[in-house]
Amino acid sequence: MARRRLTLGGVAGLVGAAAYDSFLLARPLGSSLDPVNSYVSELGIRTQPASALFRASDGLAGLLIVVLALVLRDGLPRHWHREAGRVALAIAGAASVFDGWHPMGCAPSIEAACRPHRDVVGLIAQLREAHTVSSVIGVVAALASMLLLGSLLREIPRWRRLGELGLLAALVVIALGLLELPLSLANHWVGLVERVQVLWMSGWFAVLALLALRTALPRQAGSQADLLGS
Repeated sequence: MARRRLTLGGVAGLVGAAAYDSFLLARPLGSSLDPVNSYVSELGIRTQPASALFRASDGLAGLLIVVLALVLRDGLPRHWHREAGRVALAIAGAASVFDGWHPMGCAPSIEAACRPHRDVVGLIAQLREAHTVSSVIGVVAALASMLLLGSLLREIPRWRRLGELGLLAALVVIALGLLELPLSLANHWVGLVERVQVLWMSGWFAVLALLALRTALPRQAGSQADLLGS
């Protein structure tokens, strides 16, 4: 039964990671937004081409990431890092669902009135927007899952490299987030930095999904029992 759950969660995680990167289809679907200077979330604005698809992909990705978070209980050893990491992963998924349900109201890359002021007050004002808050929560939660689950995996010999990859991904996401802050005020290159950040996050979701699938393989049954019993 645990193997079936892990297989289901692994497949769900891979599909969710792919849906998380739906922005890669923006240009073929008719978007005219500049990928270098526009936010990924601008694709979901209701006046943009194929916005319904991008909102739906956010919601789908979030739901499937939550499924992955639930089944990882069967694939990782008992530890508070496991529980906290799974909660963080589920919050990241829930934030994506909210983003799809509550898209941005305007596009700062093409609407001057939608851009933040070049001061701290203007930046803080942006955090009053529900979509902005949920997006920030999603990034922080994904980052927390990298740190918590990465630390846990690094202590398991056969998953050590995955753990190190998770910690590396956390460092990259932090660096990109710090870079994105001044770029958002200057309104230059912020889209490119954000897209790289999203790719790293979805890559982490895919890593966890592959871990679930590999743990579900019959030849891993003995090792899995050892993990769950530890």
